[in-house]
Amino acid sequence: MTTLTMKPISEIRDALTKLVQQPRENKVASKLRAVSLLAEDVRALARQGYTYTEIADILSEHGLPISAPTLRSYMSRISATKPEQRQPVARAAQSPLATTLATKTTSMPPQQARNTIERASTSSARFQPRPDREEI
Repeated sequence: MTTLTMKPISEIRDALTKLVQQPRENKVASKLRAVSLLAEDVRALARQGYTYTEIADILSEHGLPISAPTLRSYMSRISATKPEQRQPVARAAQSPLATTLATKTTSMPPQQARNTIERASTSSARFQPRPDREEI
């Protein structure tokens, strides 16, 4: 059995106290958590016309390897959570990208901003419902 004097115990306590007082910077986040922290930016890019494939490629290039279907699934989950369950984002921590895009469209003339938003919200798919035919 090892016995210690009070000096090493005191030094250990001091070291542990310092660790508790400092935030852990290399904290590991799951992909879902990482996407939820970036959700505002992802939505801003989608509004600008980027596809989930393009956004997933950008995220992968910057150290968050993710496929487009997984990104779409995570964004769906994040949007489906009740607002009171979402973790609040402080105004100061608001996404610079979303802020830039919001400023960009608000500083435009109204018609140009409307066109920009409409262009971003249209997809390449052109589904048009048709009435049933008699043969059916």
